Amino acid sequence: MIYLALDAIFEKHKTPIGHPESPLRIRKIFEEYEKSPLKNKITIVNASKASEEHVMLVHSPDHVEYIKALCRVGGGAITADTNVSEETYDVALYAIGTTIKMAELALKKGEGVYFAAVRPPGHHATKDLSKGFCIFNNIAITAEYLRTHHKINRIVILDFDVHHGDGTQSIFYSDSTVLYISLHQDPRTLYPGTGFPEEVGYGEGEGYTINIPLPPGLSSDGYLRAFSEIVEPIVQQYKPDVILVSAGFDGHHDDTISDMNLQVETYWHLGKKIYSLVKVCSVKAVVSVLEGGYSLKYMPKSLLNYILAPVTSEPVYNEGKLLLLESRKAELRLQRYLNRVRKVLSEYWNLS
Repeated sequence: MIYLALDAIFEKHKTPIGHPESPLRIRKIFEEYEKSPLKNKITIVNASKASEEHVMLVHSPDHVEYIKALCRVGGGAITADTNVSEETYDVALYAIGTTIKMAELALKKGEGVYFAAVRPPGHHATKDLSKGFCIFNNIAITAEYLRTHHKINRIVILDFDVHHGDGTQSIFYSDSTVLYISLHQDPRTLYPGTGFPEEVGYGEGEGYTINIPLPPGLSSDGYLRAFSEIVEPIVQQYKPDVILVSAGFDGHHDDTISDMNLQVETYWHLGKKIYSLVKVCSVKAVVSVLEGGYSLKYMPKSLLNYILAPVTSEPVYNEGKLLLLESRKAELRLQRYLNRVRKVLSEYWNLS
């Protein structure tokens, strides 16, 4: 069964006109779901609201109070690209609560697909700063919730947003109970400028931060190759109890704030790979939460392809092969990128 948390409450976080992280993202997912030929395979789950105590599993009381206060006066800018509106604080609590709800549902029901289509997104938010369109770190809070309430101490956070999840990395950088893995565009070419292979964690967490930067222009074949050669063997060696996925669909070629050339089919193949790890690793639950993805035409199709992957034999949505010179050039550069990743990580993981 496929469980999709999708609720109009997430349209109430308002952003400035023209901002890519807009309420229309949720509206377009609704519309694509209604048209889906496999709609009958998807169960819609309503949003649930978290408590302030949940937020403070990760974020400082001062930061939480700052966001509340800014919303009380009608909202405003936090950074150049991140703002809150009057209802943002409440909506952010629903984003956290809904992600936790999906994790609880996954643990209760077991095998299945659990996706929280929430906003505002979260993976750039640090303990004390909202940025990169993110207010609170939904997935980090859910990981802490699982550790606190369920005593789960082997968690993988897999982040395939095209931007490096610097907030999530910073929260777990010295922690071995959460293995953070990120595939993202080369940080020399894209916000937030972090996520180099040499960023591996420190102290107890050394070796438990995995960064896989990829060359701009890369298409599906190269992206999936990186997943197969680096991500799969590391996850299998770690043997997690739970996999949490920061699902960003902004690596799509139609997305205007990145330079990758992925397609809607890519996310179907990615879904197949991620959910195949459930059986290989005896994972108790896989829960995904929406991060980026700003092409209103293709993000909803990418999302549905991803969640439908475990129950279909081929992608539901197709674009056909892209034949781009820049993608061919990126494929040729990929080996150099992967060699660098292997060189760094071979101290901690068997990637032979």
